[in-house]
Amino acid sequence: MEVTIALLAAAIVGYLVYNWTPVAGAYWVARAKQARMRAEERKLQLPAWAFFVEPLRPLARYTPRAQLEKVAQMLYWCQFEGSWMGWDAPSFCALQIAGAAIMGAFSAAAGSPLMAVVAAFAGFFIPRMMISSRAARVKREFRRALPEKVQLLAQLASVGKPVRVGLRCLAEGKGPVARWLKAVLAGAHGRPLFSSPGSEGVLLAEARRTGLEEVAMLATQLDLIHARGAGARELLQDVARSISDGYTMELKEKAGRLGSELVLPELIFYFIPYLLAIMAPIAAAFIGGVIGGGLMP
Repeated sequence: MEVTIALLAAAIVGYLVYNWTPVAGAYWVARAKQARMRAEERKLQLPAWAFFVEPLRPLARYTPRAQLEKVAQMLYWCQFEGSWMGWDAPSFCALQIAGAAIMGAFSAAAGSPLMAVVAAFAGFFIPRMMISSRAARVKREFRRALPEKVQLLAQLASVGKPVRVGLRCLAEGKGPVARWLKAVLAGAHGRPLFSSPGSEGVLLAEARRTGLEEVAMLATQLDLIHARGAGARELLQDVARSISDGYTMELKEKAGRLGSELVLPELIFYFIPYLLAIMAPIAAAFIGGVIGGGLMP
């Protein structure tokens, strides 16, 4: 019975959404095709079930621009690792809305409005938490390997290698930075790799998509080196030192905050259970004595 009510509620919600945003029938055919294709390449297939959240895609336009950019950056790093392929920010927001509607409807069918609200919030934020944790791990690995690669690029420049050749040499290596450079060089096929006055190069555009300041700074310096044609070694060494110092300082700040961040988990998972384990027998004996009349006058 509960499942039937939930399905009816979902159907009603879908009908209302469709009437709020009326579109031509051909729209669904076009969107179904786009939902199965990645925006950049149109080759990577989405899961088959993604077709069902695609009708909610128009609602993503009500999402704040800053949130869409954050989702796009997280999806960028997830896709760099090989997961969530084909998704973009609007389709992911549609998935969040669908998750909130489905979980809220199922909980409402159980007869608890409060649990329906909680379940709706959970259905909305759980996908975000999934890509956030994965993207953070991939970015951490990338940033850890970046200073070494920039230093190696500086060494290649010191022996007379042009910047483009140095980037190709790094792309032939292993690790996340090498894979990223390989993808950037592949995307620059037939397009300018470096920026020029009035035109943004592929390297800088891809660096900005990462959302990492150090990568954008490196791309800017490489554009400058390419334009000058000299001073590559000194500039790249300064960039490598700056990136390494920034990453080290951030790690020290996180280590310094670790003690204060662990106070609440320790209080919840260690101190309070320990206190309850000690006080429970005493409280049980006291209550037993009161009930038995031992402490009564």
